[in-house]
Amino acid sequence: MNDSKLIEIIKSLSEDELKQFGHFCRFSTYHKKSLSIKFADYLLSLYPKFNPKRLSNEVLFSKLYPNEPFKQKKLYDQVYFLMRLLEDFLAFIDFKEDTFSQNQHLIASLRKRNHRKAFNKKTASSQQDLDREVERDSNYYYKHFILAYESDNYFLMNNLTDRNDSIKDKARYLDLYYFSSKLRDSCEMISRQDIINEKYDFTLTRDLINVIEENHETYLPQASIRIYLNLFKLLDNKDNEPQFEKCKSIILENKNLFSLKEQKSIFELIMNYCVFQINAGQNKYMLELFKLYKFLLETDILLESGTLSQWTYMNISTLAQRLTKFKWALEFLNNYKDLLPKEHQENAYTCNMANLHFSQGEYKEAMFLLHQVEFVDITYALNSKSTLLKSYYELMEVTPFEHLAKSFNEYIRRNKLMSENAKSVYSNSISYTKKLFGLKLKLRASKRSVSPDFINSLKDKILKDKNAANINWIMEKTIELEKTLS
Repeated sequence: MNDSKLIEIIKSLSEDELKQFGHFCRFSTYHKKSLSIKFADYLLSLYPKFNPKRLSNEVLFSKLYPNEPFKQKKLYDQVYFLMRLLEDFLAFIDFKEDTFSQNQHLIASLRKRNHRKAFNKKTASSQQDLDREVERDSNYYYKHFILAYESDNYFLMNNLTDRNDSIKDKARYLDLYYFSSKLRDSCEMISRQDIINEKYDFTLTRDLINVIEENHETYLPQASIRIYLNLFKLLDNKDNEPQFEKCKSIILENKNLFSLKEQKSIFELIMNYCVFQINAGQNKYMLELFKLYKFLLETDILLESGTLSQWTYMNISTLAQRLTKFKWALEFLNNYKDLLPKEHQENAYTCNMANLHFSQGEYKEAMFLLHQVEFVDITYALNSKSTLLKSYYELMEVTPFEHLAKSFNEYIRRNKLMSENAKSVYSNSISYTKKLFGLKLKLRASKRSVSPDFINSLKDKILKDKNAANINWIMEKTIELEKTLS
């Protein structure tokens, strides 16, 4: 029973929600609710540890049917009924928190019962509540569409002949909702396709942009449409650098018209553009990306429920190091450590501090910390092994380097979580690093043992390939070897 869907969901509830669920069971119309109440109360008594032994089938059955012999079907019936109640409860608490949905269903009910006075009053008050909202995202247009839809249905149901703009409002807000939603999703798709190596068809989106721009006075004043239209044009033509500045300006000017969650998504889109340009060799975008990260930290947009993602923490630290802003990176790692999820704080801090030591040439300090990193996620394993291999390279520790290069390749080959592309990226990185290590050993023995043409050929291959992790470090080390021969 420990692995059942019911127990999994129950464990995700807070203590207060579990208590509410117990009350919900008491007021249900289920004809055998007494057993469901007993079941819910017992689960509440196990909060928060939910001892697995007390969740065994036999123990649960004895709590529900004391003094009866164990029958699995009877237990499973009760699990099924409680699961149905739990699903209803989850829908109920979600509905209870959504005032507009409550009003929407009330308005629809009043319309069906033809209570004109109450219908008009509730529709008008909902419209006023909506107009007071600050956010102007696609959901804002959807809510307006729903109110216009209900008003138009009431008009048709009663065969009214007086002037009514509901059908015009319904059509207008449907357009605004669809346009803003379509553009937002298209931005996400065009950004995502670079990551998952899948191509999407944007023919309709491009046609939609033409329609919007032909009717710009109607549509472009809407912040949601203006932002996502310009973001799509930026991501669709990544060589259009002036569009980047235009997008940044529009986003900063209108960001407060969106929830913090959507602000984060919008900024992530323009940051993805920066990452694309950096990967294409346009290093000036590293500073642009750094400025965006600093702004998002200052405004708390990067935080979710008061916490900072361990991966965002790593990305910011890595970027600061690449810009040689070591003092800033150290302050950042120390200041934001406590905002990481508690279960990741020490590991993320240790790993990133190791990277910072490495970036400053403090290889032994980096190695000491890397041996303390727990590989709770593949990212930590790949990052730690890569940095450790680079440290052995810098310190010319031959035996550890050779052992790690071999075991690292084996780790990649056997790993079932890595995509083939990711495996290729890290395998190439190890291969290039091994070649550079071999050349470095030869040069230490005799400069004459290495041909300048060979190093030039290797450098050209790396520049053309670029399909390797730590490509900038690899190129930097190649140039260093080249200089030793000049």
